[in-house]
Amino acid sequence: MPVSSIKSPILSEINWIYNLILQTIKPIEQDDFIVPPILPENLAYSSYLKKVQPTLYERVILALAHCFQLAPKLFQKLQHEEMENTTSIDSFGLIAHATTGYIQPTIHTANWLCDACGIKTQFLSEHHFLFADHIIEPLIFYPSIFNTPLIFTKKAQYLFFGDIVYLPEYSKEFPAELLETSLKKEDLILPKTIFNEVNELIYWINHEAAFEKDIHLKKWIRPGIRALFYGPPGTGKSLTATLIGKETNRPVYRIDISSLISKYIGETQKNLAKVFDRGERNNWILFFDECDAIFGSRSNTGAATERGANQEIAYLLQRIESYRGIILLATNLKDNIDEAFLRRFEVSIQFVIPNVSTRIQLWHTIFSNDYIIPDNWIHNLAVTYKLGGGALVNVLRFVALYKQQNSGKLSLVVILEGIRREYSKIGQTMPNYKTP
Repeated sequence: MPVSSIKSPILSEINWIYNLILQTIKPIEQDDFIVPPILPENLAYSSYLKKVQPTLYERVILALAHCFQLAPKLFQKLQHEEMENTTSIDSFGLIAHATTGYIQPTIHTANWLCDACGIKTQFLSEHHFLFADHIIEPLIFYPSIFNTPLIFTKKAQYLFFGDIVYLPEYSKEFPAELLETSLKKEDLILPKTIFNEVNELIYWINHEAAFEKDIHLKKWIRPGIRALFYGPPGTGKSLTATLIGKETNRPVYRIDISSLISKYIGETQKNLAKVFDRGERNNWILFFDECDAIFGSRSNTGAATERGANQEIAYLLQRIESYRGIILLATNLKDNIDEAFLRRFEVSIQFVIPNVSTRIQLWHTIFSNDYIIPDNWIHNLAVTYKLGGGALVNVLRFVALYKQQNSGKLSLVVILEGIRREYSKIGQTMPNYKTP
């Protein structure tokens, strides 16, 4: 067998392609070579095939991608051993990988092979499920889509060969950051009323499927949830969004709005569509931080640029309203959000600067373990300085750095310097420390 060293049940898939190519080069009187192999049912790849029900042409494309993934030297072997006096590498669409030099199959290769074997080919576009679902690397339109290499994406590699769920990293194609935290919901220190509202949102998300089965609710309530978090910086909006994902077992992606906006007409909508489509297909929570940057009030000047911006906002309204998943948006200034946009939210939660009792709880929670400070310090600090959790985390970071550099104990002077820097960031004068 040409790739007998491969220790994988998918070996039969690779050998199937190998035999198809051999039959094309040196035909023999049999036709059972066209039938793809039956793979073990316990394979992740078998489950995927059962789910998508690919045509024979699509199965060839997937098998060619498997060849490059598991047996990258296969095509060199064929080139040297079987095709020496028959044809050249370019005649059936193989290309050399720029870095490794391994020979890559392309769409041209799939079409050549299928035409030679009498398998019906199909027109491929970026909307085909193999590309739209990010199984095969995106189409390359120059010089021709036929030159697109048939290579599995990282998502497909995780799906077919990995043991964990694939979560994409930030890229030009997907400008979003996965939010993660080691904290638990119990670490989220919020006023009781706000904490209860967050709990209600988590409960609804966890039981959304059950609510959707209720015929009466389904008649009146649209699928998905749209929630707005608003309030001053450092009050826990981003952490709350991250913990909601953790509590509902859904990845949370913070969308980089600046990377989605384009000066070219229609490109912004196209970029947004990709994000919404991927989020919906994968059941991700989409988090738009500082959303007033793009979801602000619309202009009535009539200028071409303003009309384009208004079209982008209108598209956002439509996609958010029709989104079947969870969308969280955060803003420091609710007044900057278009009123028509605010009506789209099922949930609106105001985050406020914590009161004294909440601030005391925050100090005790954040300054714990190796960073415990006296209770009387905490009481005086909480009374004197109106700092949210985000600011206190920054103070802890400064204190930890100082302690590491100076191998000393925690001192009130160092803590106050950390607080002074937080006030300096926002251009305010730090109040004098007060003792009873």
